[in-house]
Amino acid sequence: MKSFLGIFNTDLVNKYKQRIPLRELASSFIDCPSGLPQCLGHDMHRPAGWAELLGLHFEKNICSLIGVSNAYENDDEAKLICQKHKIALQEYVDEMTRDSRKPFLESLKNLGADSPKITYAECCIALEENIAVNAFPELFEKCDKDGLISISDILTDFTYNGDGIFCSKNSDYAVLAHQFFRKRLSIHNSCCNLFLNELIQSNNPDWNAKIRIDKNMLGWKHGVKRSIELEYWYGPKFNGDVSKIQKGVARHKSSEDEALYSLIDSTDFSWYYDNQSHTFECEEITTQPSVGVSDEHYGFRYIHSIYEHGKQAIVHFDAAIKLYNEEEYVKRLDQSLDKVDKNIPYTKLFRIDGQLAVSDWKRLCVLFMQGNPLISEYFGVKQFPEKNDEVKKVAYGERLSNSLYKNEYGVRAFLSCVDGTIESDSIAEFDVLNDGENQYSVVDSDVIEFVKESKKNGLDLHIPESVMRMDINDSYINIPTIKISSNENFEKKVHLVIQSLSSTLKLYNEHYSQKNIVFTLAWPFLKRIAKLSFIGGIQDVIDCIAEINRLPKTKEEFLDFVEELQKNINLHIATENTFDKLSPIGLNGNMRLHRRPIQYASCKINHEDGKLFIELSKDASEIVQGYRICPVIAFNAKSSSCSICGKEYWDCKHQKFVDEKCYEKIEDVNIIGCFWSVE
Repeated sequence: MKSFLGIFNTDLVNKYKQRIPLRELASSFIDCPSGLPQCLGHDMHRPAGWAELLGLHFEKNICSLIGVSNAYENDDEAKLICQKHKIALQEYVDEMTRDSRKPFLESLKNLGADSPKITYAECCIALEENIAVNAFPELFEKCDKDGLISISDILTDFTYNGDGIFCSKNSDYAVLAHQFFRKRLSIHNSCCNLFLNELIQSNNPDWNAKIRIDKNMLGWKHGVKRSIELEYWYGPKFNGDVSKIQKGVARHKSSEDEALYSLIDSTDFSWYYDNQSHTFECEEITTQPSVGVSDEHYGFRYIHSIYEHGKQAIVHFDAAIKLYNEEEYVKRLDQSLDKVDKNIPYTKLFRIDGQLAVSDWKRLCVLFMQGNPLISEYFGVKQFPEKNDEVKKVAYGERLSNSLYKNEYGVRAFLSCVDGTIESDSIAEFDVLNDGENQYSVVDSDVIEFVKESKKNGLDLHIPESVMRMDINDSYINIPTIKISSNENFEKKVHLVIQSLSSTLKLYNEHYSQKNIVFTLAWPFLKRIAKLSFIGGIQDVIDCIAEINRLPKTKEEFLDFVEELQKNINLHIATENTFDKLSPIGLNGNMRLHRRPIQYASCKINHEDGKLFIELSKDASEIVQGYRICPVIAFNAKSSSCSICGKEYWDCKHQKFVDEKCYEKIEDVNIIGCFWSVE
């Protein structure tokens, strides 16, 4: 499968003027199962991939929830995704109905419902013919000839909880807006909540609004949870002079991409009028059956409205689902809206009889037709930008510059959870270099200073001999993952590791104050592995880790930790924000400062008078011109000795940044290659 990192959510205010506070965002991350189905168009019947939450990214004033999307590439992977999706859906229903199922079923016996099907859609729901009628006969006695009930009558004995759910004021039950308000008419999909919330919560007496309540669904009002579907739809906010619209029928066709996502082939629009009014009809044509009904029926959303010239308002507005069988569907594809068979069965969903401003009507049309971009297009608001096959050309030098971490980006952190166990304390997860034939684990040569500091503090950490040492005078220092195992000395070891890191970074800062650094701590957490990475200027990172006196082991400790971490990050200045926050994050849950190699054809290393020079090609020189980018050479020091004791420097106790007259004497070196660096 192909895997992609993405930003799943943040603690910022979104386009719906909603905000998930940091603590709640972190709680959802911890509580989330190991994987989640990803569905095209938020349609639970169209699994397209599998998502896994990876971690929380912290930068100044922003926390982002980062996840991995896995997309299938062949039939076998598609089958696997479908299997995982089916299991996940059942597990979700079982989990969400676990506490409600028993008392709900027990109470339903009083209604004569002995074996209803139990599922979950924003609340625990029982499915059985006329089950809601049996629970609330007085409510359904108020149905008109179309099966609609006045919203004001419903709200007399029920409280609207959003998402089409009305909770009884006098019992434990809830009634729900009809199933046909849901995508593809399926109980497993979300309802048209933007439309319903606008219609019901506006409570406009001039509208005299009615909706259809589902007779065959009854909810348990305890444990109702609002769903949040972050797919942004909005309606036009301008008035239009309907009286000047010419009569006729128009068909708007979806693009290939729009049809793939929305399952809308086209939408027909029709206007006809007399001296007193304009009448509007709109009907969408889908590409797939409505699986909530059957695999052989196609449910089309249909709108009918009347605009009265004298009142300059919409005086009638209703909508229905028209259900076509396969034979009728094929005929409909070639028919215009004014030629459609009037005997096609339909289910009316709502009606407004009153005075409705044109601007409100347009907005409600768009919200009812959520998922159909053609309705917005018709009303003059493009829901999505036009596809541009010519991707905006950004100079390679600019992209390269933005991919290199700079001090202006401030300090950032990434807190992740991954599967696995930690058996012993170690340094692991090194950088990897690929020369086209082989892969090599590499480590920055300055990391040995941390190893020596940790040994002084009684820690037994070392770098395996198989790891290649890399000397490079660029703007980065990459410290690999420091794994801390769990035992009775865990808190003490955490303290010693942070102490060793702090003292090492202070040594670095005395000699490399302009460099950026990254490191990762890993420890056992709730039967998984938690990882904390910091990236930024050395002094900023020193200040951040000075505030860490523990690593979380429980959920509550984790939630407290992230709040303190964000406060800590916010204290540091970040003057620029062009850096791609996903760039340093790996699928293993670590952050890493990635070095960008210079292609062999773009540079040449020359030797003259005992010095090495990098000669860039004309193209490479032009690429970086005007940006703070320069080339540097990376070396592999196969061995080195201590100037004081003469032993292999990596094995001796002396430190070149601590002991006077100590330096590392490089004795066997070869060139690894050239890399781009920040000046």
